[in-house]
Amino acid sequence: MYLLNTSEQTPDDAVFHNLEQLSLFGNLKLVAICKGELPDKSWGRVKAIDVNACHSMSSIVTSHLLQRLRSLQRFQAGNCEKVVYAFDFDELVIVKEETYKLLPMLQTLELTMLTKMEQVWKGDSQLMDLCNLKRLKLDFCLELKKLFSPALQQTLLSLEHLEVICCYKLEEIFGKIQEAQATASPSLGKLRFILMKSCTQLNTLFVPSIVESLVQLRTLKVQSCTTKKEVIADEEGEGAAKKKRIVFPNLYEIHLEKLESLICFCPGMYTTLEFPVLEILRIDECPKMKMFGYGDQITPKLKMVIQGTKEHWFGSLNLTVQQLLKEEQQRKLVQISLLAGPEEEFSI
Repeated sequence: MYLLNTSEQTPDDAVFHNLEQLSLFGNLKLVAICKGELPDKSWGRVKAIDVNACHSMSSIVTSHLLQRLRSLQRFQAGNCEKVVYAFDFDELVIVKEETYKLLPMLQTLELTMLTKMEQVWKGDSQLMDLCNLKRLKLDFCLELKKLFSPALQQTLLSLEHLEVICCYKLEEIFGKIQEAQATASPSLGKLRFILMKSCTQLNTLFVPSIVESLVQLRTLKVQSCTTKKEVIADEEGEGAAKKKRIVFPNLYEIHLEKLESLICFCPGMYTTLEFPVLEILRIDECPKMKMFGYGDQITPKLKMVIQGTKEHWFGSLNLTVQQLLKEEQQRKLVQISLLAGPEEEFSI
């Protein structure tokens, strides 16, 4: 079943010409929104699409429809148990003379409870342009492994808010960008808020070439990512060569919580790590975190590290992290001792 099937009947040129919002809920027979070629004027005014509990869909938006959604600003999909791809344009053929890109007006993208989704987009990512995307939220997409290709990542000029929750197989969000590409495009330059929660296969969040573009990042929250060893990772081939410094000029708040494998925030390739405006740093249940970074940490406004309900400071960031680790180890020894119970003494 399709909302519009042009392979069986020829539609009027103005079909869905004035449609601005589409909401589909609980249609168990709907295989896809459209099938077949679509008239040039159709779907061109659609600004919002919401699809929920349509359990026969394997792809929500396919090639022919995607070409017509030139005005789409908001896309939300959730609880569609068979969806493998949110956007499938793998068979799309663009004539060389055509210069338009796909999804150029998209501002908000939310995908939740798509438990079989392997990729958000299937097809040549160079055909897409997410230059207006401001908000992206992914929640409980259990099969998703990668998010942005380097080419697609370079179009993220307006992204401000990123949430990724319970994507248990996700291995990579931001890939490595070549130096020439990074210089040519200030992608991620407007990103202000990042939340990563319960992404258990995500070993690292950033590589250095990405960090250098995060000039507006204000809040960073990383929670329950059990295999994460570093927030910033060495890039391949760069581990041996130390760099002078890395700066987060607007990062005000950091939360590191329930990170069982976290060793440090930043690897040893940097001699200086600067947070000019950082005031809130919460570190909870990071049992392997021996230090914040291997070089100098410049945090002129940071006066404490929050753990649980208590505030701590021992002269510097690294010393504070080290002391918190010692105190945590001592608490565990006390707990083990209490569980073992007192030895009984017998007098003869």
